[in-house]
Amino acid sequence: MNKVLINVPSEIRYISDWSGFTLPQEKCIINKTVCGCGFTEFCLRNNLPTILCSPRKLLLKNKYEQHLEENIYLVVNDYEKNLGIDVDGKVDTINTEPEDVVLGIIESIKNYIVMSGMGTYYTPKILVTYDSLKHVLKALGELGCNYVNSFYYVIDEFQSIFIDSRFKASVEMDFVEYLSCLQYVTYVSATPLLDKYLEQMDEFSNLPYYEFIWDPSKIIKPVITRVKTKSINESVGNIINQYKNGNF
Repeated sequence: MNKVLINVPSEIRYISDWSGFTLPQEKCIINKTVCGCGFTEFCLRNNLPTILCSPRKLLLKNKYEQHLEENIYLVVNDYEKNLGIDVDGKVDTINTEPEDVVLGIIESIKNYIVMSGMGTYYTPKILVTYDSLKHVLKALGELGCNYVNSFYYVIDEFQSIFIDSRFKASVEMDFVEYLSCLQYVTYVSATPLLDKYLEQMDEFSNLPYYEFIWDPSKIIKPVITRVKTKSINESVGNIINQYKNGNF
């Protein structure tokens, strides 16, 4: 694996402030090394047609609600596969997508992209889970083959591909297979899988690997205090109440 260290300019706190940075025009891995550096925000604010893929609906919904005044499209699919834990601790997977729901999602995505004029009226930005990327690709394919490779695909928290594969292996493998056919794919994480494991997988072993090196003055290391407790629920409840009362 070809690892390239990239020094982030010392004056930069958030990626959006870095005028010299853009998404790579290739398939690659970016280890941003720190959380909260604004990489997702950068993806939504730049002038590149971007599809941001996240493993969790809640993360996408939160980001979408921060940009309600902007032309960002959130793919809502209540029927995609979810992970549920029953009372016995067993994993229960649900995967029922009615055809009419899928067709509605695809048509809505197509309308959004056509209305954008691919940057003429606004730069298309699509938020979608790993599970529903297939519907976005279907919509792009129906619009024309040129549309598929006109987008940059950012795979946020890509280590989740391996974590979730314990529960829905076929879905995650399909997701990786879809991405293998695309041109501009950036796998992003502050905590990626160790290099020695990535190098053992054909899908990742030959990808350029960019690691951000931040100015130490920009990094705040957490101070961890151990607390003995007899009840996690009680201790966590106390912490939450302190925050609610402004005591933090």
